[in-house]
Amino acid sequence: MSSLETPDGAIQGPFAAVAVLEGEVLKVSSYALTQSTNVDDTVVGVAAQKSIDDTGTALTLTAGDYWPYYPLGCGKVVNVLSLTGQTWRYGAIVYNCQTSSANGRVETSSSSSATKIGRYVGPDNVLTSGETLIAVQLCFDPIG
Repeated sequence: MSSLETPDGAIQGPFAAVAVLEGEVLKVSSYALTQSTNVDDTVVGVAAQKSIDDTGTALTLTAGDYWPYYPLGCGKVVNVLSLTGQTWRYGAIVYNCQTSSANGRVETSSSSSATKIGRYVGPDNVLTSGETLIAVQLCFDPIG
């Protein structure tokens, strides 16, 4: 295991000055990881954990801070933030969200050239609401 790898297989990467939520879909912008904001972003991974301080309050990272994430194509089953109102069926392909109000989330629709990030492997026929984390196997690598 390298110094940039965590015991569970996530890797450490430099983040922008952002507060990170577990399961957020990430892109690279200005040489740092940050939340995906467009349906056609080149998604590179999923945040492994949320950034919080010692009191449990959301913590905004300093630009360049290293934080764990799972790269797409790694094959791991990880928690990913779903857009609310999605019905997840076992084995369904999971796509980067195309709703601007739901940055960093995933959904079931492939329209507008949405990026495939993996397959849903949680319980069948689940309807999401609020900040729902779903089980996704990161089996697609859009970068190649």
